[in-house]
Amino acid sequence: MKQSLKKLWFHIEYKRKLQCLFFIFLSLVCSIAEIMTLGAIIPFLGIISNPETFINNKYVLLITETLNINNSSDFLFAITVIFALTAIVSGILRVTLLFLQTNLSYGIGYDLSVKVFTTTICQPYTNYSQINSNQTISTISNKTNIVVGSIIMPILSIVSTLIMTFFIGLVLVIINPLLVISIVLVVTSIYAFLIYITNKKINFYSTVISKNLDKVVQIIQESLGNIRDVIINNSYNTYVKIYKNCDFPLRKAFGNSKTIAASPKFIIESIAIAVMAIAAYNLSKNSADIKNIIPVLGAIALGSQRVLPMLQSAYSSISSIKSGYKPLNDTLKLLDVVYDKKILETISKPMKFEKEILLENVSFQYSANASDILKNINIKIKKGDIVGIIGKTGAGKSTLLDLILGLIIPTSGSLKIDNSLIFSKNINNWQANLAHVPQTIFLSDTTVAENIALGVPKENINFNQIKIASKKAELFETINAWDKKFETYIGERGVRLSGGQRQRIALARAFYKNAKVIVLDEGTSALDIDTENSIIKTIIKESPEVTIIMVSHRISNMKYCNLKLKVENNKVILIE
Repeated sequence: MKQSLKKLWFHIEYKRKLQCLFFIFLSLVCSIAEIMTLGAIIPFLGIISNPETFINNKYVLLITETLNINNSSDFLFAITVIFALTAIVSGILRVTLLFLQTNLSYGIGYDLSVKVFTTTICQPYTNYSQINSNQTISTISNKTNIVVGSIIMPILSIVSTLIMTFFIGLVLVIINPLLVISIVLVVTSIYAFLIYITNKKINFYSTVISKNLDKVVQIIQESLGNIRDVIINNSYNTYVKIYKNCDFPLRKAFGNSKTIAASPKFIIESIAIAVMAIAAYNLSKNSADIKNIIPVLGAIALGSQRVLPMLQSAYSSISSIKSGYKPLNDTLKLLDVVYDKKILETISKPMKFEKEILLENVSFQYSANASDILKNINIKIKKGDIVGIIGKTGAGKSTLLDLILGLIIPTSGSLKIDNSLIFSKNINNWQANLAHVPQTIFLSDTTVAENIALGVPKENINFNQIKIASKKAELFETINAWDKKFETYIGERGVRLSGGQRQRIALARAFYKNAKVIVLDEGTSALDIDTENSIIKTIIKESPEVTIIMVSHRISNMKYCNLKLKVENNKVILIE
């Protein structure tokens, strides 16, 4: 836990660390206000219970003479005002501290969540094969919230509690050392014992929470993503049962953790009241004047009323931190992932492409111990070529496309554009020339226009270019017939569109980008042959200088290709 918290502190932004220091300072100010409240209660209760004796006290006389107070009534009024004001100021400061604690916690949570998301999407393409999407989504959406609620807020609560408890306790010890020390020893012993006996349980609940959060996200993704088969196979009960089996232990673990954290409060309060009662009885027996006891007991009672909830808060915070340990570690794993921060600052400018794409002696393997997917590939693709790639499933067609797209870097050999070597610093500029139309299209739950100009802020969309792109994709008439035309929402994953319409939107994206190279990875497979042929003819006619690279199982598509390639046995063979 100590190492995990150190890592967490390392990932907190500098400005948040400064805010943490201000939080500590404000906690000290709150402690002083609490001490002033306790300091005012003794003369306040003393003058009420025994005005004549109290007003003649030499220290009180010094104050009354300085303030020109002549009688106990005026002094009582002054003490009442001071006590009331210190109580109000103390309350305002406590509310301010709570406001700062909450906002600081969620501010840190925001920073962490953004950082986790950023490190996730800024990874090299090959890393995504090693990422568990369910765990990643669960961490970004849920576990960072747990880190806020179960780690950050409790830590801030413990810091403020320790500061205020120390100063208030110091004042109470000065008032009556034996009584206060007795109460502190009893209370802390009980809390220490409870922490010891519940430690294993809380660690167990922490693991249950982390594990089942991932499972809940997984079953939601699988059931919604596979909803057609769920309906056709009438497998509702199967998925509901799986969800129940994940969600019930998750909720139970949350509930039991909260119960363990909150339960000591009632025991401690009862014991503290009992100890106070016994102490009051003993003081009354040993004191000649009960009136002298009342201010002392009042101050201790008020101090206990402040301190006991703080101690309970500290115990709850410790339990909470322990229950959030596993989600914290899952979050730290993603926070610790290294990525190139320059990616976020990179502005892609299409690099010069006037002659050819050249792959020289290119080999690729996904890991050092894996066999080559492609080996010693040599391909020259001239600008304006229409390239057809065929091959059996798993032969390496998609890997070849990924190499050309710059999504993966050759294990050996090189990718060159017009004799310019492609490497990490200029790969974004090469990709600015490219458009990728996959078989499985990603569509967001936004308008048609926003899906065609995917990734472009709505206010920056060129609607004239949108219309031109949709015409090239033979989608303009269909969209224009809809009531809201290009402002029509297409639903999540394009659920309101046919398969052919979804692929045409993907094609329109390529045309909107004015890409110099369009890569069709089975990108027209959902279209009928006539429409597919029409679109390919349109690309050739409207953009004769655009290089088209298409993977297809339809041999009919090859008739448009002037360069035909076949991928088999880790090689790329030229088809005459």
